[in-house]
Amino acid sequence: MDAQPSERARRLHTKAIATIIVLASIATACGEVLVPTASAPSANVQHDPVAEAIAIRSILGLRTDHEFVSALALDAAAVERGLKSAYGFPLTEVELTELDRRASRQSELMPLVQQLGAGDPEWGGMYIDQRAGGVVVALFTGHLDDHQATFDRFVQPGAGFEIRRARWTLVELGRFADRLEAEAVWFTSVDAIFQWSSVEVAQNVVTLSVRSRNSEVAYLIAEHFAADEGMLAIAVNPSLPWTGPRGSVVVAVRTDDGKKPHGVKCRLVPDDPDAWNAETRLGMGDRRIGVPASSMASGPVRSRSSSSVQ
Repeated sequence: MDAQPSERARRLHTKAIATIIVLASIATACGEVLVPTASAPSANVQHDPVAEAIAIRSILGLRTDHEFVSALALDAAAVERGLKSAYGFPLTEVELTELDRRASRQSELMPLVQQLGAGDPEWGGMYIDQRAGGVVVALFTGHLDDHQATFDRFVQPGAGFEIRRARWTLVELGRFADRLEAEAVWFTSVDAIFQWSSVEVAQNVVTLSVRSRNSEVAYLIAEHFAADEGMLAIAVNPSLPWTGPRGSVVVAVRTDDGKKPHGVKCRLVPDDPDAWNAETRLGMGDRRIGVPASSMASGPVRSRSSSSVQ
């Protein structure tokens, strides 16, 4: 098959049957959900805790300049503060207080917002806009002033709540996501494998993840399901399921004095791009992980990549 889409596929794209978005990540109601992309794993990938902290801080609307985050990573008190909290990355006292304040406010608002909005035919769902300071957002497809008046009776000004407009209701998005899953077998007719579909409330879209090396697959999916423009975001992963042998890796992590550390993050990077890339968090015990056997070895080995306690 040609690397470029056919003329027919180009016409489909021009007509905008659906908005095709191949994403590295899609923001969800409460954070980020990673979507597989065409980038292949590399045996030289190194764990960068500063870069990871910057990514999380960006999602939460916290300070992200590299010099500041790097300094925090070397601050023992900030590291311990993050480990003892539910957040898992270095934090200043002010930041921890702010995140705890958000969590408390959200836990009070969200049940009320759900109760008031969920039964309305214009309800588009609810999510937390962390970049805006942890604001609880309710989506409706119309009559925003009327909905605002209803919520004003129960929500105090300055409580961290907003109403915003959505194009589709949560029910409409849910039905479309269910249809994608119900027709999972159809994807094989365009040389694709259905992985999952889900409603992304914050973006007011349905996301679809498929595995395929068909360069036209996104356009063919858009044509078949005839989604309204902007309703469907498609992520295409060119890595096909692993069909080779499988084995087990026993991960045993010890500190220099022989103790088992808490919360070690372990990354398995395959030497074959088609092999599954596993990641897990270890508790006090050792962990056995089933993985594709892209190369065979036996006996204890030392990791060539860095590890960190998070």
